[in-house]
Amino acid sequence: MALATVVLLFLGGSWAFRDAPWAYLAALFAAVFGLLVTVRPGLLYQRRIVQAMADAFAASVLVAGTGGGASVFFPLYFPAVLSLVDVTGRAEGRGQARAEGVGGAAVLIGGYLLATLAAEGWYGPISPPFALRMALLLLFCAAALFMGSEIHALRARATGLSATAAVERERTGRAAAQRDVLVPALSALDIESTLAYSAEAACAVAGASYGHVASLRGDLHRTVMRGEFDACPSWWHPSVQRLVLWSCREGGAVRLDDTVHGVRGFLAVPVGTPGEEKWGAIVVGGGRMGAEEERELLRLAADVQPTLERRPDAAGGLDLSSGLPNVVSLSRVLRREISTGAAPTVLAVRLGDVAPSSVEGLLGRLGKRLGGGGLRAFRYAEDTLVILAQVDKEAQAVGKARSLMRVLDEESKGLVETGVKAAVGFALPGPLAENPDTLVSMALLALNDARGKEAKIAGAVVGARESSERGPADASSPYVQGLVKAMVARDSYLAGHSAGVSRVSGRIGRALSLPQEQLDTLALGALLHDVGKIGVPDRILHKPGGLTEEEYAVIKRHPTIGAEIVASTSELSPALPAIRHHHERFDGQGYPNGLRAEEIPLVARVVAVADAFDSMTRERPYVSRKSAEAALEEIMRQAGTQFDPRVAEALSRATSSPDDLRADDLAV
Repeated sequence: MALATVVLLFLGGSWAFRDAPWAYLAALFAAVFGLLVTVRPGLLYQRRIVQAMADAFAASVLVAGTGGGASVFFPLYFPAVLSLVDVTGRAEGRGQARAEGVGGAAVLIGGYLLATLAAEGWYGPISPPFALRMALLLLFCAAALFMGSEIHALRARATGLSATAAVERERTGRAAAQRDVLVPALSALDIESTLAYSAEAACAVAGASYGHVASLRGDLHRTVMRGEFDACPSWWHPSVQRLVLWSCREGGAVRLDDTVHGVRGFLAVPVGTPGEEKWGAIVVGGGRMGAEEERELLRLAADVQPTLERRPDAAGGLDLSSGLPNVVSLSRVLRREISTGAAPTVLAVRLGDVAPSSVEGLLGRLGKRLGGGGLRAFRYAEDTLVILAQVDKEAQAVGKARSLMRVLDEESKGLVETGVKAAVGFALPGPLAENPDTLVSMALLALNDARGKEAKIAGAVVGARESSERGPADASSPYVQGLVKAMVARDSYLAGHSAGVSRVSGRIGRALSLPQEQLDTLALGALLHDVGKIGVPDRILHKPGGLTEEEYAVIKRHPTIGAEIVASTSELSPALPAIRHHHERFDGQGYPNGLRAEEIPLVARVVAVADAFDSMTRERPYVSRKSAEAALEEIMRQAGTQFDPRVAEALSRATSSPDDLRADDLAV
């Protein structure tokens, strides 16, 4: 519109209206059109070509009314030509945009030709000045169309990149959200489960037939194969080791186009903190692995890195609430250090005065503080902390107990008025200490004793030579008889069941060639394995129908309750492993601690088999008993999942006549 105003002013100074009426009308048309476009842009046109056409029309009429081809208004064609850049360069409909651009250029060129003919007749188009100006206009139109086409391509590319970026942002957001959930969940897994997950996930995200996760030390690795292959490329294969070492050294993804046992093409990504020594690598093979798969593998490596790199004390997983190593990790650490002759002193403390809502945070703070002092903290139960200290003298253990009490008092101030005045129990390993559960049980027993002492500290030596001849209490012990009477008073079924489990356990133990001391421990643990049911309410213990989830959760606490009951009597402490762990499963799906395989004490694995056998072959009020042969078949079918296969085989060997396998008839 501004340009139309300038043109009108210029016309008024050079031509009278009667000399160039069409030029005045064209300028007026351009001004009105510009005004309408400014005020109501959608009123006259919906496409950009309309404006180019209007500009071409106005310029052609102006040129025709002011002298034709040599008109001073000829340059007005060039702003019109520039509008073709916008027409051709629009993002949508490239074919149509190009056609409209060419059409607009044709209108402009044709308009100039017609304006020249109208003003000068046939002589005008053949004059040299016209030819020069036409050539310039053609060149300018061609340049405008080319620029518009390039702009269209850039816009299309920008749109594609924007869409890709949006998808990537959404994917990254989802991945971050998944990681927020996944990483804490992985921290609760033991190292073997994390390795298995990592290998399976690597195959899934890369679409590969081979997945392998390995540490640089070679002591931790897991392989997954999908499909039929004659052999599996293991950690020991040179190509696999080369990929692991290569990716860790480079600190990024590496590829190898070799064929190993029928698997062709490998991709490896390192697992570890950037800029630091790597833990190991994830290797996949046998798939079409491009940049996207590489990114997903790197993201997976970052997700599993915290769990795979965590300290050895947490190899069994972390407690999600407090962030401390869990009870499975405690069992692993004790078993490992006892086997190497470096058994630690075990200290136990209970946070009885702290509100449940504050326990998690307090445990986490205690773990960090104690870790700085060379102590290793594990969450044993809801409000119980077990600490390992590398000391071998009673005076040192007492010193560590006092330090623990002081730290707990300081950290708990504000949670209770005067801080937690805790008691501490400890178990000092002697030269014959070899059972981690006994060490922990004796520390808990000492904790109970410490509550009645003025110093609030008590301890015991486990596995000392001078006490090695003292065995567990036998069935005639007043302690044992008192507990058995209490069990029978709560549930008469337990009288025959407990005795039957003890007899079957003895048979299995002899089939396993256990020494007499362990057989005595086994008999005691089997006899008292259900003593925790004393603490189960009658309405649940004697309920005739199925249990609700809440009721089943109460029943599942009886091994822990039983362990707490016998922990108060030193003569009964050898029975603790069988009582606490007889409901653990060989595959790790049991309770209360989710131990698996060799992590479960042997006596508990034996009692688990004997308990199942006696339960199936004994008459119960609401369940028909099975024959001994059927019970044995069921136990063998569950060997390797619920039961230890070696113990199940021992039960089979211990029964010379399958037709005479009723638990009531098995004599010790």
